[in-house]
Parts: sequence; structure tokens; C-alpha cells
Amino acid sequence: MRPAAQVLGQPAIDLKVRTRSNMPTAIPPEIEKLASIAAPLATLKGIGEMMQYHSCFQAAHSVLTQESDNSRKQKYLTYIERLLPRAGNGRVMFLSFLVAATQEAKHLWDLHRTLSKPDFTVEQRHFFYWQLITRHSTVHGLPTVDPAAVYFSLLESYRKALRVTPLWIEAKDRDAGTIVVMTNQLLGLRHAPTADCLDYCHVLQNRLKKRVILINTGDMPWTLPLPYYDPILFEHAHEYSSGGKLPFRGEVFDFYQCRKPMPNLEEIESILNTILALRPSFILSLGHSNVTPDLCSEVLTVATMPFGTDLPRAASNIFILPRKRRSDDAGFMQKWHITEEQIVETLYTFRLPERSATLTRAELGLPPDAYVIAVVGNRLDEEINDKFAAGLADFLQAVPQAFVAFMGTFRRYDPLIQHSPVLGKRSVFLGHQKDISAVYECCDAYLNPPRYGGGSSAAFALAAGLPVFTRNSGDVVNIVGARFVFESFREIQAFVEQTLTDLDHRRQWARMSKSRFDEISDREGMLGQIVQRVTAKADIRNSRHP
Repeated sequence: MRPAAQVLGQPAIDLKVRTRSNMPTAIPPEIEKLASIAAPLATLKGIGEMMQYHSCFQAAHSVLTQESDNSRKQKYLTYIERLLPRAGNGRVMFLSFLVAATQEAKHLWDLHRTLSKPDFTVEQRHFFYWQLITRHSTVHGLPTVDPAAVYFSLLESYRKALRVTPLWIEAKDRDAGTIVVMTNQLLGLRHAPTADCLDYCHVLQNRLKKRVILINTGDMPWTLPLPYYDPILFEHAHEYSSGGKLPFRGEVFDFYQCRKPMPNLEEIESILNTILALRPSFILSLGHSNVTPDLCSEVLTVATMPFGTDLPRAASNIFILPRKRRSDDAGFMQKWHITEEQIVETLYTFRLPERSATLTRAELGLPPDAYVIAVVGNRLDEEINDKFAAGLADFLQAVPQAFVAFMGTFRRYDPLIQHSPVLGKRSVFLGHQKDISAVYECCDAYLNPPRYGGGSSAAFALAAGLPVFTRNSGDVVNIVGARFVFESFREIQAFVEQTLTDLDHRRQWARMSKSRFDEISDREGMLGQIVQRVTAKADIRNSRHP
């Protein structure tokens, strides 16, 4: 029997878990191992040293995931909860593990409360905010950790630390010919938000004749400031940090990429001083939750535009909404202190990527006579869940001519087809495709799994004349429109069965798809409208101003 363990700063506790009959329940060695590392984690300071124990937590998580007896699983969790260090990085490591393993709101709240203490830096709390809205976005229940409240608290902490006094610049004192574009991630052109950002800059400078200054804050965490279980870290292109100019399709933009992990006070102050000197017409902040432009909103107009079709998480002056406002936006607006006056509605637009290939079904391994349905995404491991996969398999059984082509990132594809013989015979995984339009030319339709994103791949499918099958939720429905809503696989089955026997039906939907893409591809018109409407609202200050 393992002796009672003592975690630093706590009295010794008996870690044996007992049943109602007072007989101890055997603890798997992978979970029992956590008892031996609790004390070291409570004393270690270095993040790298602490993350060496990450594999121990992974092994324990695997045991919990595989345990089918809920009573035993709960006893294992009770055992782990008793190991919690009282404070410090060790407590963060254990709590972040418990959030992932249980999806329980109480552990997420405890983690938030722990990180809110003075022992932790604002940079560490910023890292937690991004874990909250990504890794932990599926945690529901009470008590609730409100992302808006966490973000506003972060801004207030940075605001108090700034050594620059922000003075509001009136619209008449700004340079109407200059626009500063800020984004929080810049990668390669295969990354849709990067391609959109650079294309926006090109249209603003080449077509609308504005001087564009592009700043990539790199605000999405790309380094680890905390020991954390299964953290999400974002990609970061260090090569952009060396240049002050960025060429793109014949235009050259003044450019700066923050060199230090953000938000960094020195970098923020430098950018704020640059804005005070430049006095641009306004700042176009692309994405969401970007601390630097939100702090700049106390100096001049900041308009935040999402890479999607919902209102952005931000604390700016203007919020660009790439669709019509709906009644269900009211709750979000209240949480993020957004008024009707601050919203500029527009239509989200797309530009087709450059063509680089011509492909055939034979080259792609697609059956020549099948009705091929494309499913595209970089997070298919999460999006193709068991329920969706089962529905898709039933659909394939019902429609013998249907075949599915998965594209993007799908590590679980092989386990999926081993579990589902139908999907094994009637689907293929094509990985990442450099020329998505070339693949679409070999497909007949596009299927959108239940998710928030997917807008770009769906828009490019429309351009190829493919009908899009989507539920009435997420970015895709806002982009393709209500006519492409199919609420069940039965509705999709009826559509496919008709289109297989009715050539006019297929041609009609191809025309509708291409017509819809024409509506959502006028970027010059969209950006011109945004410039005009934001300029007209240049006197709106954010909620901190009277």
C-alpha cells in the first residue's frame, strides 16, 4: 500500500479511496503516479521543468477516458482532487488537467480564481483567456467564467501599466489618406485569415488609394507562460519580424511584426506612440481579442472586423458585422458593451485563391461515376464527432452513388474508417490540397459539419458551382444563405436522389451557387463601404469615455 502523501503546504492526507463497504478501490498506476509528482510540482518554478511531467497527466487522462464505470471514474477524480496544491503553478497544472478531464465548470472557475491572484502576471492571465475561448469553450454550467469580463479585466491591467497618456485625436486632426491595419496572426497564404488580411490591404492601397500600414501584433499566444495541461499554442511566423516592408501582388506595405510574445508593455507603448505620431484616419483591427488596438481605441477610432460572420470579441469603437444583425445578438452586445450605434453591417466577401493545378478524379482516387461530396476543414478531428459520422454513414448506406472526400487535417480518419466499414469503402482522405478549386472541379457538392467556421472553403465551393449542404448555424449559413440550409441527412438524401436523375435540377443549383458567390466576392465594394461608414462614425468613443 502507498503511504499517505503530503503536498507542500498541506497536512498529510489519506489518498486511499474507499467504497461504501470501506474497502479501498484499486487506483490505476497511471493515476497513482500523480501523487508522486504533486510535491515536486508544488516546488518547481521553471515552466520547462514542470512540463516534463505533462506525459504523466496524459497517461492519467487516457485511463479516465477509457474508464466506462462512472462510479470508479468519479473515485479516481476524487483521488486526484485531493492532490491539488494550494497555490502556484502546480495548482494551475492540476486544475487545467481536471478541466480537460471532467469538462466541469467548477474546476474552470477554480482555475480562473487561482490565476486572478497577485502571484500571476497579466501575461499569464492573457494566456488563460485564449485557453478559455478555445480549449475550454465546450465547458458549460455554473459557476460561469465570462470571457468578456476576463478580457476587460486584462485591458484594465494593461491600461494602468501604460506609461503613455492617451489623448483623443479628433477626426479633423487625422490623416484621411492613411489607415493602419492590425491583425493578431500572420502566416502564409494557405492560411485563410492571412490571405484575407493581405488582400484587404491590397484593395485599400491599390484600389481605394489609401496608404496602408500593416502591424501584426502576434497577440495569439505562441509561447508558454504557464505550465498547463494540453495547451493550445498558435502558429507564429518569425521570419516576418525582420522586415519593415511587406510586398504583396505588386504593392508594398509599411509593415511591423511585434518581436516579443504579446501583449508586451514595451511593444504596446511603442505602437501607441507610433499611432499618436501618424494620426491615421482609423485602425482596422482584423480578428478579435487583440489587446493593442483595443488600447488604441482611447486615442482614435478602432474598427474591429472578424474573420467570420459574428460580432467580434473586442473593446473597440466600431464593430463590423459581416451580416444583418439578429435578435440573438443582443446578449453578446450586452456582455461586450456594444451599442447599436457602434455596429457597421456589411457583407462578408471572398477572393478565389490563385489556380495552380488541374486534377482528375483518377489522380485523386475518386470513383468516376460517384456523386462526390467534399468535407473540408483544419479541425475535422473535433468536427466529425461520433454523431455526425454515424449520420454520414447512414446517408451513404441510403445513397449508393454517394462518396465523401475529406480534405484538411483529420488525424482520426484511419480510426474512423476502421470503426465504420461504410466510410472505409465510400470515402477518402485527401489531406491538404494546395489548389482547393482544382479538387472542387472533381466534386459534386460540399457538406458542412456542425461548426462555427468553414466559411472560406464553402464560398470557394459555391464559386465552383457546388451546392452547399449546411445546418442553420455558424459562419457557413451566413455566407451561403438560407437556400442552402439542409437540417438533416434525410433532406440531403432527397436532394441528391433528385439531382442524380434530373439534369435541370443540377444545372439550376450550379447557377444558384455561382450567383451567390458573385454576391459575396466584391471586396472593393465591401471595403469602400466600410471606410465610408467608419469615417462617418469617427467621433464615437469606446465605453470608457463619456
